[in-house]
Amino acid sequence: MPRAYEGTFVYRLYDEEGNLLYVGAANRPEERWGDHANKPWWQAVARTELHHYPTRKEALEAEARAIKLESPLHNQVVPNADGSVRGAHLREDSPALARRRTKRTP
Repeated sequence: MPRAYEGTFVYRLYDEEGNLLYVGAANRPEERWGDHANKPWWQAVARTELHHYPTRKEALEAEARAIKLESPLHNQVVPNADGSVRGAHLREDSPALARRRTKRTP
């Protein structure tokens, strides 16, 4: 995709039924999607949406908000508004959180 303008995109990946699979942010979404290609859910992606933000900060805030409010099926971490994951929390329905809870149960 040629760079028509600067900024960062928030992308949403959907399956054929319209279920939201994943939300992410990237300067070059097509390159980022290549990183997702090895995920088991990638083959289910049937539709993408791109939303442009003039600054990375705005995009990361929108991404964090979307993950928290829209509950994509395969995002496990809700990033901080600055895009960092240090100190971020796992989604309540995250398999990783369920594993943590299971390990704590005596």
